[in-house]
Amino acid sequence: MFEFPRVMETNAECNICGNCAKSCPNDSIRLTLRVPTKELWFIRKPKLEEAFLAVVIMGIVFIQNVTMLQVWSSLLGSLEQMTGTQNYAITFTIAFLIAMGIPIGLLSIAALVARKLNGDSLAQNFAKFGYAIIPLDVAGHVAHNLFHLLAEGKAVVYTALAFLGQTVPDASPALVDNATIQLLQFALIGLGAALSVYTAYRIAHSNYPRGKNWATLVPFAILIAVLGVVNLYFFMLPMAMRM
Repeated sequence: MFEFPRVMETNAECNICGNCAKSCPNDSIRLTLRVPTKELWFIRKPKLEEAFLAVVIMGIVFIQNVTMLQVWSSLLGSLEQMTGTQNYAITFTIAFLIAMGIPIGLLSIAALVARKLNGDSLAQNFAKFGYAIIPLDVAGHVAHNLFHLLAEGKAVVYTALAFLGQTVPDASPALVDNATIQLLQFALIGLGAALSVYTAYRIAHSNYPRGKNWATLVPFAILIAVLGVVNLYFFMLPMAMRM
């Protein structure tokens, strides 16, 4: 959108309308497959706001998961006692801010450590390596919604039957058992974490000379591991069915 394809370095502003390919007189523009996450480590001018959004999304994934847990009610009660109000909008907003603040704080700490290793500023490290969180963001979001799909999938059929005036079976809406769902969620988080570490590795090796690149990678790899473990922990806790 409002981009000149010849100088583009990211597809963030591309909605795949295909007009550039259709209008090129030399047929030199085409869509091609790329290695997953490759888009993220070739950004020459990383934007702090985009990196900030990437890490904020991890906080959104956190709150998205927490509100589906059976412990959410007790956490909400604790927040109500702390704030002295039972206004759900207020307590949820506080929980939302806390959830977003955790990954922002962790990435800032990793950027501070990296600053001592590569000489870049906190903002520069934050902007460059915030993009590495995106694969884990996607994995966490998909893993969360996998619960809805597989634990509540038959509800679509049951709702359609009820709409048509048919008898709705008195059975679980789940397509598979919880153990299978949890295993798939773990696999997704593992894959997302691996892709995030690989992205951080490529960013470090694309921006820093030998010696500094591996040292720079360490704090961000630890950060990704911590965020991955937190996601895994959430999926180990019992989920509450809310349809």
